[in-house]
Amino acid sequence: TVIGVLELLGPDVLNKIFTECQFKESPEVRYDQEIEKGSRRRLDAIVEDSNQVLAIESKLGATYNQSQLEDEFQDLTEYTEKPHHLYLITGHTATPAGLTSLNIPEDKLSWTGWEKIAELLTEFGEAEITSTQNAVKEFAINKLHSEGFKPFDGFQAVLNKENTLTQ
Repeated sequence: TVIGVLELLGPDVLNKIFTECQFKESPEVRYDQEIEKGSRRRLDAIVEDSNQVLAIESKLGATYNQSQLEDEFQDLTEYTEKPHHLYLITGHTATPAGLTSLNIPEDKLSWTGWEKIAELLTEFGEAEITSTQNAVKEFAINKLHSEGFKPFDGFQAVLNKENTLTQ
């Protein structure tokens, strides 16, 4: 759901989240499909414009599989001669262990977390996007927050109520 919403927010939002790619035009986005017939794996999303291809593997409530990412990258490499990149999105708050040991060049694989995406979306002001995009952005933020992906804002809620742990 959230990846589909990101497409509606346009290239500026995509560029802010997927920093390794810079889309100058609205890319074509395809969901839950093989890159080509006969591919080893199905990718969650393929984001492609005339200059590059971004493949997205997202995990929500599940861990990533090393061989799955390697297969997906191999499929991506065989699919295009354009610059390409594989992004992993997980519920982790820091880079998952083992990503650097994969058989994928480090400059072709990136990770981001759902919490970070929610944080980046909140940074887009109403002046930067259309009112429709703002409504879509709010939907995505609310969806991510409902899944528990929101920044830890400390103990201010307790302190602001002047409560202590013993009261």
